[in-house]
Amino acid sequence: MNPRPMKILVVDDFELGRERIRIALREMGFDDEWIEDAEDGTDALSSLRAAATALAPFELIFSDWNMPQMSGLELLKQCRADAQLKNVLFVMVTSEAEQPNVIEALRSGANDYLTKPITNDTFAAKVRKLLR
Repeated sequence: MNPRPMKILVVDDFELGRERIRIALREMGFDDEWIEDAEDGTDALSSLRAAATALAPFELIFSDWNMPQMSGLELLKQCRADAQLKNVLFVMVTSEAEQPNVIEALRSGANDYLTKPITNDTFAAKVRKLLR
């Protein structure tokens, strides 16, 4: 896959979680200079709003569910309620695999849901499907 340049935000309170997604994106051909990260939903929301205001918006978010300050689910809801952010593709990446959680994320506007641990093949298949 030779993806077009797009700004991607990876949100996870654990550096290893962010790095694993970065590696998977690089392996798919995404340029590292287009990938940014945030440690929690509060930092992510600030970055998303600043980028949108600067007319350089993020197009894709990968967010963990369980984080301090603001959870991934709350970040998702904030994005969907914000006119500038409501159309950003949002993938919840979490160990919260129970069906009610998946349903809640999708009903709240997530475009997809990945359950940890994630294999690079599963990750790549989901991303390709999402970007079609």
